[in-house]
Amino acid sequence: MPRTISNVFPKVSSFQSLYTGYKEARKGKKYNSEVLEFSGSLESNILGLRDDLRRDEYAPKGFKEFVIVDPKRREIKAPYFRDRVLHRSLYMHLEPFFDNKFIYDSYACRTGKGTHGAVDRVQQFMKNEGSQYYLKCDVRSYFDSVDHEILLEQLSRRISDEKLINLIDTVFSSQSPRNKNAGLPIGTLYSQLFANIYLNGFDHFVKQSLKAERYVRYMDDFIILSGSKDDLHHYENAMQGYLRDKLNLVLPDSKTCIEPVSKGATFLGYRIFPSYRLLRRRNKIKFRRKLRKQKKALERGEITFSELKASIDSWKGHAQHASTRNLRSKYVGGFL
Repeated sequence: MPRTISNVFPKVSSFQSLYTGYKEARKGKKYNSEVLEFSGSLESNILGLRDDLRRDEYAPKGFKEFVIVDPKRREIKAPYFRDRVLHRSLYMHLEPFFDNKFIYDSYACRTGKGTHGAVDRVQQFMKNEGSQYYLKCDVRSYFDSVDHEILLEQLSRRISDEKLINLIDTVFSSQSPRNKNAGLPIGTLYSQLFANIYLNGFDHFVKQSLKAERYVRYMDDFIILSGSKDDLHHYENAMQGYLRDKLNLVLPDSKTCIEPVSKGATFLGYRIFPSYRLLRRRNKIKFRRKLRKQKKALERGEITFSELKASIDSWKGHAQHASTRNLRSKYVGGFL
């Protein structure tokens, strides 16, 4: 793969790429009123978006903002559909190039990776000789803290296309004033890619400079395993310095720990041990409460049986990656 890419803007802004972006963005949302409105004058709307981009007149519409508690309070920003069409086109042309630059053990929002792949990898490392201890870290308010200037500089080293860099800067400018120079909105496709790009240099620092062989990152959560507590303390200090000095990020002490592997590591919803794993207690309680509410909603006719089954199947898909046969039978065996 080449070290840089160029002449990307004409591809991102082409009618064909935007049309493909449209088809991807509407998946699962065909009957959404906003999607129907855009689709009603599809050719005209895509041509208008293309022309705005090529005349440097494109202006993002902003976001529909709402809050979820799951269990932490999170502000979700959903882009308007026209902007999502562009985001898809942008993602299609950047993701393959940058994904090739990522380390193997970066697992978030990547094809063939994911939560369960990261958990499997941690457990695999736990079984290795010389993995008696682990260091677990979580970057403070990661998405809110990504510095736009630093990120644009990182992108400029790999993208030799000033118009595309300016377009990305324009996309960033659509955020609310309080986050004008920092932050990636949770709920957008491009945020996932740029969040991985932002920490890619850090990943290579950990693997190549610190020589931490057993390192796994899933977005802003990461684990290193070692046979030496002293080595892990050294890694922690070095990583804190790198994140602070180069990326304006913080590793809070409250979310950083060094523990024996024998105690298990809480990571991505599981409690992981070398030979087995358990669901976090919080996950079990949350699902049990949700199931009770959904059963009552089904009785009142507020949701369909298919919707309830889809919710249960989703939880079972997560739970089956842990030692939960009896638990799954207890919660849903007699119902579905």
